[in-house]
Amino acid sequence: MRNLDTALKSITNEYYQGFNSSIGTFGGVLNSVNDSHAKVQQIKSNLVKAKQVLQERRADVLNLFLRSKQRKEMISILDTIEELRVTPGNLANHIANKHFLSASTLLAHAVKSITDPDMNNIGALDDLRRNLIEQTTTLQETMIEELHNHLYLKSPYCDTLWSAYIKDQQD
Repeated sequence: MRNLDTALKSITNEYYQGFNSSIGTFGGVLNSVNDSHAKVQQIKSNLVKAKQVLQERRADVLNLFLRSKQRKEMISILDTIEELRVTPGNLANHIANKHFLSASTLLAHAVKSITDPDMNNIGALDDLRRNLIEQTTTLQETMIEELHNHLYLKSPYCDTLWSAYIKDQQD
C-alpha cells in the first residue's frame, strides 16, 4: 500500500499542472454545453410559440386583406368611371369617321358598364347614363340613315349617276 501511495504522489507531483488545467478546461466545456443546451431549449420554445401564433387566425391580418380587396374594387370602379367619362367623345369620333361597328361596340360596352348594379348606385353618373342611352337611339338612327343612303344611292358621290327622267329619253 505504501508503494501505491508513493506512486500516486509521484504521478501527482509530476502531472499536477496537466490535471489542474484539464479540470479547468473540463469545467469550461461543461458550462458551454449547459449554456448551449439552455439556448437550444429556448429556441425550441420560441419556435413552438411562433408556430402557434402563425396557425392562429389573426383578425388584424384578415381586416387588412379585406381593406385591400375593397380598395382594389374602388380603383376598378374609378377606372371604369374614367373610361365612361371619355366614351361620348370617342363615340363622336367613331361616328364622324363612319366607323359604325367600333362605335356600336364601344357604346354597347359603355351602356353595359354604366347599367351594372355597382354603377347604378352612383348618382353622379345619372347624366352620363341618360346621355349614353340617348346615344344608343342616335347611333341607331344614324346607322339607319347611312344604310338608307347607301342602299338608295343618295350619297353625294352618286348624284351624278342619276338624272331626271325625260319623256321619250333614249339614254
